Amino acid sequence: MPKTRKLQLSFAGGEIDTQMYGRIDAQQYQSGLATCKNWLVDPRGSIRRRPGFQRVASSLDSTKKSRLIPFTFSVDQQVAVELTDQKARFHTNGATIVWADFKEFQREDLNQTDDTIGFVNEHGFVDGDAITFYAEDHSFSFLPTPFSDPDGDYFVRVVDSKTIQVFDQATGGSVVQITSFGTVGKKFYAFKRGATDGFVGGARIYKEWDNRTTPDCKARHRNGPGTSRFCLDFTAGQDPGRRKFEQGESVELVDQDGNDVPGIPKPLYVDRLAGNVGALICGGAQNSQSEPFSFGLRTKLEYVNTIAGGQPNTWINDTTLTAIKNNAANNVTEIYVRQYWQKGDLAYLPGDGPATTGIPSTEAHRVVRIEANTASAEAVQNKFVTQIGENSSSLESDGAFSVVSPFLETELFDIEYDQSGDIVTLTHPNHQPQELRRYDTLNWDISAIDFSPKLPAPTLFPGVPVRGQAYLITKFDGSDDQTEFIVNDGEIMAAPFAVGDTVYIDNTGTSSIPSTGYYSIANVRITTVSGVDVANKVRLRAENGESVSGTSTSTGTLSGINMYYTVTNADPDEVYVVTAVDERGQESFASNEETVANNVLASPGASNDLQWTGVPGARSYNVYKKLNGLFGFIGQVNHEAGTSAYQFKDDNIVPDFSQTLLIPDEEVDESFQPRASARFEQRRCFGGSDALPRTLFMSRSGTESSFSYRLPTQADDRISVDIASREAHVIRHIVPVQDLLLMTQQGEFRVTAINSDAITPSTIALRQQSYVGSNSVHPQVVNNSVVFCSARGGHAREINFRIENQGYLTGDLSLRASHLFDGFTLDDLAYSKAPVPVLWFVSSTGKLLCLTYIPEERVLAWHQHETEGTIESVCSLSEGSYDNIYVVVLRGSNRSIERLVQVREEELKDAVYLDASVTIDGTYTGTGTLSVQSTALPIKDSAVTITSLDDAGSTATPGIFSIADVGSAIEFTSGTSKHRVTIESFVSATQLTGTLQSDFPGDLINTPTSTFAFARKEFSGFAHLANQVITVLVDGERTESVTVSDTGTVTFKDFAVKICGGLSYTSQAKTLPMSLEIEAGAQGRTKNVNQLSVRVEDCGALKVGMDEADTKSVEELKDTELKTGEFRTHVPSTWDEDTQVVIEASGAAPASVLNITTQISIGD
Repeated sequence: MPKTRKLQLSFAGGEIDTQMYGRIDAQQYQSGLATCKNWLVDPRGSIRRRPGFQRVASSLDSTKKSRLIPFTFSVDQQVAVELTDQKARFHTNGATIVWADFKEFQREDLNQTDDTIGFVNEHGFVDGDAITFYAEDHSFSFLPTPFSDPDGDYFVRVVDSKTIQVFDQATGGSVVQITSFGTVGKKFYAFKRGATDGFVGGARIYKEWDNRTTPDCKARHRNGPGTSRFCLDFTAGQDPGRRKFEQGESVELVDQDGNDVPGIPKPLYVDRLAGNVGALICGGAQNSQSEPFSFGLRTKLEYVNTIAGGQPNTWINDTTLTAIKNNAANNVTEIYVRQYWQKGDLAYLPGDGPATTGIPSTEAHRVVRIEANTASAEAVQNKFVTQIGENSSSLESDGAFSVVSPFLETELFDIEYDQSGDIVTLTHPNHQPQELRRYDTLNWDISAIDFSPKLPAPTLFPGVPVRGQAYLITKFDGSDDQTEFIVNDGEIMAAPFAVGDTVYIDNTGTSSIPSTGYYSIANVRITTVSGVDVANKVRLRAENGESVSGTSTSTGTLSGINMYYTVTNADPDEVYVVTAVDERGQESFASNEETVANNVLASPGASNDLQWTGVPGARSYNVYKKLNGLFGFIGQVNHEAGTSAYQFKDDNIVPDFSQTLLIPDEEVDESFQPRASARFEQRRCFGGSDALPRTLFMSRSGTESSFSYRLPTQADDRISVDIASREAHVIRHIVPVQDLLLMTQQGEFRVTAINSDAITPSTIALRQQSYVGSNSVHPQVVNNSVVFCSARGGHAREINFRIENQGYLTGDLSLRASHLFDGFTLDDLAYSKAPVPVLWFVSSTGKLLCLTYIPEERVLAWHQHETEGTIESVCSLSEGSYDNIYVVVLRGSNRSIERLVQVREEELKDAVYLDASVTIDGTYTGTGTLSVQSTALPIKDSAVTITSLDDAGSTATPGIFSIADVGSAIEFTSGTSKHRVTIESFVSATQLTGTLQSDFPGDLINTPTSTFAFARKEFSGFAHLANQVITVLVDGERTESVTVSDTGTVTFKDFAVKICGGLSYTSQAKTLPMSLEIEAGAQGRTKNVNQLSVRVEDCGALKVGMDEADTKSVEELKDTELKTGEFRTHVPSTWDEDTQVVIEASGAAPASVLNITTQISIGD
């Protein structure tokens, strides 16, 4: 019986379809696999086990789908944007971006015996910090009592690094008694008030008051009774949101323009607080005429009187303010309080709902971000709503922040996007195009694109005509075509007329002859005036060639008729507009039109003088004049700092029609809703709106949002062009590569320039390149290729430029693995470049279908990846040296964000090969040190004291120990050996007592060390896997199967420092039916594998066999040690014709297979 060996050197062909099984001659067959599940194919030929999906966070709303898109703001800093129903939030480096000041605790962390709050992580508070409380889902009713008062102010007393008590200065500094434990299952947060992290600037919010005297306002100074009866009264209609002042708080008074109020010093200080609900109460005195109100602010203001030794004993009162407003010289019509917002302030948002008994608990908000200063009191409410309300960052139940998005859950996977700088453009046919902007880590915004110019239009005032030389007509002689008009003698002597001259008559008198208009001189008669011959009698011919006749044969006396000398029959009425131009040369819309009537600019000395208001941000102003229906450029005036009004003189300037007035495209306005966007050759591109589905719009060159044009058309004007085709096309994607590609549901088009290097309105051309069509999945650019998902058939396609064809050709990337695609759809796509170029497709089956893809080398290898759940979305982020993969996965009813990290682990304890996994590491990474102190021999079971010290090892430093550490252990390292101390008691935040678990080396006794770790038997953080059996890798030394408790904890018999727990999955590779280098490749002959060798690298446990149901472990490979080399094993086998080898890995360790060698017996 013949025997032979079969060596499969490479797996770079990836998984191929059964339809390829007959092609044993194909290169892909020799390196292909029948199944490649949860293995990544390396283009060099090996397969490596897919790393596990690490848990990042629950999705923003587990009941609704989420979609991930990448946001890049530097080469090594990227964010996964999670879009869900009308909200967005952000993840990076395996974590959700959160408000760092929010410290989480739950009702189980409250202790009624000693009134303490324990936090999930180190709280970072110091004694005396002012804090407030926040509850999951924004409901204060969930909070423990007494913290359910949304307006309460509390202060910190530190117990240890994770525990505090709370006290209240108003009650003499006594500890606040915890009387209830809040709502089961809810998370709570303590929040440090007044911190500045997360602010963009110290924003000013102006608060209007009603400066009236109220009979009950007998406010008292803290050192004795006062005489002022003046209160600040803020009502619901006046106050934009902050509920109350703080006693002693510094504020200022400003007028209606935000300026200081004359005669009022600053700062002022809040002297007394008063009631904020119910009857009007101020300074402790109750109004006998109680007047209920929705909510408001009552306070009295004082300022420091330096004459009285600097004591704050002088008050602002009603008389003072009334006098200021009544003094016209002050120009003060309204007075506001300027109050500085702090993070943690309670805010009531206008429009949230009625507030008849104070702020409703479910409608109150904490201020977590304040953006820019408001410009004036009039802008306060809109600014407040913008920054704290609808389009703002808000706190989510897990301490993360989110921004409001206009997109509904049903629209998420039809959103198209492109990025430029710190702006991602989001488009959908149901919405105006949106911009997702990043200002800093904790400052994001989604808002509609404003296509209007960034500069406002100037305001043009009525022009002032400056007339030219006028000649007064005083009388006329005759009533026929010989009628002569007599010009004022003195004027005619200065400027004699000649036959053929053109003149303009301005008739404002009572005679109808000659009427206003242009005439030519038909005859001039010289008469003698005072002994001088003058040409003061002229006959006029109208523009129609007829002579102008009088009404009688007698001499007529005239008045109010002026004749102007000119050179052309120009319109005496001129129409002007002005535009503002910024530093980048972007022009505003035109000002209002102004007409200067009846001024002949062609007349010597004539001009039209124009004036307009300046525009903030302008660099210059362009002036345009209308001629024949078009506005042409006639001049420019530079903007000057400090100048509010600008002038221009038109002394008959001829308009330049090479620069005409910009005309906005009426299609691109607030109703414009395109499907796709891109940027190409310094133009912003949009297309695919429902109104104009096959129209491509490109902005004016060098602009982001100007879609205007000129007449006649200029090269830098906006471009609007339609796809000309017999089929109905809808633009779904606009992809900039070597050319601009338009991808519709019917085909692919190339946008080029005709006889030019640049695309302009006159050179643009669209040529169809292929007839495949794409679905709504965002395409990916891979080197010079574009990868997209076909509109029909569910296949992955590529399109790239072929120089030999001078055009673009498409190819089917799914052809050799069509069994993965046929009958399904592709719903999302991402591309990772490193360590291996891979395309990650989300299939409607809930799997990831991945392609190792290097187009220039024609490397195409498919591999599929599945998990216990359904993968719904994917994106790739560059994090460090490699690209990591983020997914949205639905496991049962829980939807979460998870991350696949592609870094190669150096030690087994760092491996993550479990899904939905959580890694907890007790290794200390801070700057402090610990000292194990003992006066006796450090032998096993000896009692010791452990003290925390600073990095110099000399001063006791709190911040490392917590009362929760009792019952755990601390592990110290000496060389390569590890030694543990179990913690017996908590003495203080700087000291513990413990028992040695082994004999300790001398270098660990009474010597500060920073090399230590906390070891525990119980770990929390697995609530998402509650009541499930999970696999845990413990300290890289063993794996255990444990059941997660209903509260999300796992418990071990022994201590552990680092654990990685999650759901196990199986990585399976199956070779193709075996072909041998004998006659007919041994096809049709039975074969039996006697022995199998696998060459591996950094590999844990493996199983091999000839059938998925009958595999055998490779004895030398274990999950507790990574090995490299060739390992031989006998496999259970039977005689068959296909003879396929199965390789599986399902533990918590990595595996990498380089090749397989089989020893085969060949039958008949």
